Amino acid sequence: MVKRSAAVAIAFVCSAALTEARVTRIDIAKVERVESPSTGGPGSIQTPYERISGRFYGELDPADPKNALITDIQFAPRNARGKVEYVGTFSMMKPVDLAKASGVLMYSVVNRGNGAASANSEGHISLVSGWQGDVVPTATNQTIQVPRAKNPDGSSITGPLVIRLLGQRGTTAALMIPRATPSPYPAATLDTTKAALVSAVSESATGVKGGRRKIASTDWVFATCEQTPFPGTVPLAR
Repeated sequence: MVKRSAAVAIAFVCSAALTEARVTRIDIAKVERVESPSTGGPGSIQTPYERISGRFYGELDPADPKNALITDIQFAPRNARGKVEYVGTFSMMKPVDLAKASGVLMYSVVNRGNGAASANSEGHISLVSGWQGDVVPTATNQTIQVPRAKNPDGSSITGPLVIRLLGQRGTTAALMIPRATPSPYPAATLDTTKAALVSAVSESATGVKGGRRKIASTDWVFATCEQTPFPGTVPLAR
């Protein structure tokens, strides 16, 4: 049963990316038996389901024009075939007996990796997978690992990054990105003259800020002030 499940997983995952990318390997880590949530209504079936979880390995062509929208893909490391590799996690829910399947595949693009494949009372197959490279892996979410792009000389690529600090109180704030995930992009320099800190007291639904004020570079620092008052203790730049 595991072998047939693997074939089904490969067929469905590959069908989603025939031109832009290619899945090269599927690793199944777990197969769990789940009962169908039959409602007893029209089209409803009562059949055992199984949840298949694992990883998918793939590669894409950085020279393909369709992949040009991927930031810095031209600087990503490549394998012996000149392709850029990635690996993500997936979860699929399907009837144990594929003859009971409806022929419908429901693929869910889960936000921030949160979401699970679920059994369907009409025999649909459900699939979720990781697709966001900045999501911190947990035991329950879906993630993807993508290579780190670097300059041709091996140095890190730098560029501007906007980080929003919302609802702040007091004089300190942790650098975060939305949904309380630590920023995966540390500052290239701790020199505040190379950055800009802007304060606003309100913002409309269309992004118009009220009470906007740029704070002088001499009035703020990248530092920790828990033990030492401003300007605090400056950490080492990464």
